[in-house]
Amino acid sequence: MKIMEQKNENIKQMLNFFATKCGGEIDKVKALKLIWIADRLHIRHHARTISGDCYYAMRMGAVPSEAKSITACCNTISKSADANTNCFSETDIKCMELTFQTFGSLDWNDLSAYSHNFPEWKRYESFLAKYPNRRKKMEIDDFFCNPENIDGKLTDEQLHFFDESDEQLNLCKEIYNENKAIEGLWN
Repeated sequence: MKIMEQKNENIKQMLNFFATKCGGEIDKVKALKLIWIADRLHIRHHARTISGDCYYAMRMGAVPSEAKSITACCNTISKSADANTNCFSETDIKCMELTFQTFGSLDWNDLSAYSHNFPEWKRYESFLAKYPNRRKKMEIDDFFCNPENIDGKLTDEQLHFFDESDEQLNLCKEIYNENKAIEGLWN
């Protein structure tokens, strides 16, 4: 399977995974935010995202671009008959499970507001305030940075979801950047 096909398969199956967890149907924005949270968690622990998607800062927060394109024609995503977790590693599934367990009870609006607390979105906050219908490509390295503070009515588990040590974050960031450099040699 080619890299782009695998990326699209992972994204489709992540959408299926979260729709299934929500009883068979999930709001599109909520699904996109859960993908972002799972990817953010996974890269901080395992030096790669699950989806392989490219992220943009938009008015409603962090947005996985390809996942947004896949879901462009609908507001609600229904699980499909071809739901399959075989494309995921053990760590992928663990991070998606933990993401849903911790944030699955929040609605899309709360998840969107939550994503506004993080450096990958904060970097573009003033631009998006001035141009609310535009987008900016996020710097994936910002996924390794911690927010200054988190606003919102959240549980302690949600507030501290991304509490990794600086040592772990620096190591995963270094591995991620090395892998990207190697990938660049192949392209």
